[in-house]
Amino acid sequence: LNAVTRVAVDVYGSLSLTGKGHHTDIAIIMGLAGNQPDTVDIDAIPAFIRDVEARGRLLLANGQHEVDFPADDGMRFRSDNLPLHENGMTIHAWAGEKEIYCKTYYSIGGGFIVDEEHFGKENANELQVPYPF
Repeated sequence: LNAVTRVAVDVYGSLSLTGKGHHTDIAIIMGLAGNQPDTVDIDAIPAFIRDVEARGRLLLANGQHEVDFPADDGMRFRSDNLPLHENGMTIHAWAGEKEIYCKTYYSIGGGFIVDEEHFGKENANELQVPYPF
């Protein structure tokens, strides 16, 4: 995490087309910041988002590390689909000009998320989650 200087998220397909209307952009930013749906201070969200937009910086992992998150390039809403599913997003992280992390995730319905490596595979060790989100 300490090597990361900038992050960006590409949002594809349906997530992109409905992204701002459904606040997908806000949810992604809050998630990158380390917030959990059941504990986030919803009253603090607007000020946090304004700060990120104004400064072009984002605190990751509950404030452990601050990175560039440019307003014009931090969240890219793309109209095309990824090959495996229409609801996808790719998270990128850079150390300077070198991309050091790139991972694609899909929202597959019912609140479930799967990464590209596990898409379409049965999970024999499926976790029981404490919350329905």
